[in-house]
Amino acid sequence: MTREEFIAGVEFEMDFGTFFKLEQDQRSISKVYRTGDRSRVIMEDHHMNVEKIGKVGFEAYTYLLGKKIVRKVGFEDLIEFKIKEELI
Repeated sequence: MTREEFIAGVEFEMDFGTFFKLEQDQRSISKVYRTGDRSRVIMEDHHMNVEKIGKVGFEAYTYLLGKKIVRKVGFEDLIEFKIKEELI
């Protein structure tokens, strides 16, 4: 996935079956919950805050039990979500 696609809010996958997208304000990432066949969105939920977006990746953080958790992710590690042709 490219930086431009990420900034445009294209939905992406990081781990098999876990989908995310950058919100329009570019300040947070939402987790996208889909049906089992991945054809429909069930709901979206705030996942992490975006600290900065760089040339090769982004840095995001959240708080868990009062501790700040920081994650740096490269755009090359993001897989663009595409719905399967047979589901359209």
